Amino acid sequence: MKEYRVNIPILLTIITLFSLLIAAAYLLFSGQLTEQEIGKLVINYSMVTVPIAVIWWYFEHFGWRTKFFKFILGKLLKFPPDLRGRWEGTLDRKGENNPHDFVFEIGKNYTQQWL
Repeated sequence: MKEYRVNIPILLTIITLFSLLIAAAYLLFSGQLTEQEIGKLVINYSMVTVPIAVIWWYFEHFGWRTKFFKFILGKLLKFPPDLRGRWEGTLDRKGENNPHDFVFEIGKNYTQQWL
């Protein structure tokens, strides 16, 4: 079975950078802002967005598994269970006397799960 995954963080980063580039080009070519003003605008917005992105990255990869978030926010947000690891078992179908083994390898971060 071939694995298909959309890398949401990369996709959102590309969309954000492309949108900023288009907006900056429009403001520059329309004469509404100069190059220095666009630079200041980017710096001002990055002072807000970069810390939020760092907090999200921590939460996405590590924070959702900590006891603090599971205890405090787990009841409110219905955190998904942590199913990471190797799962082994035997599959025995009804009517067939031919049980066979199966293995799942599960990796997970908060918003993505893959087998």
